[in-house]
Amino acid sequence: MAISDATSGFGTELFIDIGAGLVKVAEIDDIPELPSFETRLYNVSSQDTVGVDEFKKHPLKEGVEISIVGNYVIGSTAETTLQAAEDSLDPIEYRIIVPQGDTDYYFEGSALFYNFKRMNPKEEKRTFTIAMKPTAASAIDAAPEV
Repeated sequence: MAISDATSGFGTELFIDIGAGLVKVAEIDDIPELPSFETRLYNVSSQDTVGVDEFKKHPLKEGVEISIVGNYVIGSTAETTLQAAEDSLDPIEYRIIVPQGDTDYYFEGSALFYNFKRMNPKEEKRTFTIAMKPTAASAIDAAPEV
């Protein structure tokens, strides 16, 4: 039986642009959610409403915060780029490459990056976490053939 294309995110990579073009900053170990937006609801119930509150969708959507865990090397360009993204007050362009079967998909957009934390587990690789909050909708495209 063949394994479903939906079963693994192995090989997912993160690229960010702090002004010098997209730079690969990580092989991602864990990204529980791909860039997405959520719609908030607001209560429009009147004082005459009985039994059930009434809600409407807010016309604006908000980016969902994502916590990314990846691998890094101390003193590397990737670490410097992650720190610069953390220091930036403005949205940063990003690309997340997600393999699925024989095709790689690009998730591209802009996001705020913050809460950069370096970790040094007893395992054989160092990891980091950084929070990402999309500020614009992601474009999703199949990677161009190389």
